Amino acid sequence: MSIKLIATDLDKTLLHDDGTISERTRKVFLEAKEKGVLSVIATGRSVVESSYALNRIEADKYMIIYSGACVMDLKNSKPVYEEFINEESALKILSVLENYRGRAFSLVYSSGKTLVIPGSFERFSDDVDHKEFFDAARAQLICEEDPVKYIKEHHIGVNKIFFMGVPMKDIENINNS
Repeated sequence: MSIKLIATDLDKTLLHDDGTISERTRKVFLEAKEKGVLSVIATGRSVVESSYALNRIEADKYMIIYSGACVMDLKNSKPVYEEFINEESALKILSVLENYRGRAFSLVYSSGKTLVIPGSFERFSDDVDHKEFFDAARAQLICEEDPVKYIKEHHIGVNKIFFMGVPMKDIENINNS
């Protein structure tokens, strides 16, 4: 049986801690591509946040993003599959995150857009290893004073909510309410 597809995560799989890809790994992907093997990145990030890695391995056609909630057709820049969080649940999570404005890091991924609660991005961006990632992420952010209002007004589905710096007890309260 011949290999048809190589799928890889980014952090600590394809990428080293400093965000680089070894020349050996890059060559393996390019050789696979020459043999007709499809290369796909599967990540929790967005396409924009992952573009530097996509370009280095010349990944083709598709990318699995938002931890599997969306499969993007890279040539057409459109999703071929999307899964959304129930709106009621997403709004509940965001209301809890609002209590940690400026103290927690949170991103709301929604159909190719990334909403950020003001103050959360600045809190962590200076402490990271992957400067390219944060530069790319910053370029696509929609900074919203009220992400809940934005989601309701624009009728957008939420693919993923990423947060850190929120106490476990509050996360458990989200699940129990």
